[in-house]
Amino acid sequence: MLGHRSPITPRLHALSVTKRLSLPRLQTYTKASAIIYALHALQFLAIPETFISYNFDVTPDAMHVFIARGSGLTCAGVAYAMHKFDIPLKLLVAYNAMIGLVYPFNAAYISKLPVKYPMHYLSQVLTAGFTVAGVLAL
Repeated sequence: MLGHRSPITPRLHALSVTKRLSLPRLQTYTKASAIIYALHALQFLAIPETFISYNFDVTPDAMHVFIARGSGLTCAGVAYAMHKFDIPLKLLVAYNAMIGLVYPFNAAYISKLPVKYPMHYLSQVLTAGFTVAGVLAL
């Protein structure tokens, strides 16, 4: 019975191929998410007034800057965790979706803050795009 393959063998092969194909997608999604959070962290920490002014029609005061810098530190921690630790894809996609809902979509449509278009669209498209890309990668 040389060359005989059991019916299980093709399934195992397909599973191993699927795992090999999904790993780069996970790594790419994780790396892209970490980069976006790191860039936001840098902006919140280094240029909070500019970052706020780009997205909102307000003049940031000391309280805005204080909160932005704290958010920057949080974003930096999240970016580091995404880069360093093995975070499950489902958790990462859920987190990106929640960030999109809590920040840009909440600001524009729920809290009705004075968002500044077209710049605020970037945040909305970015978070929605990352959520859709993550769902497709699952």
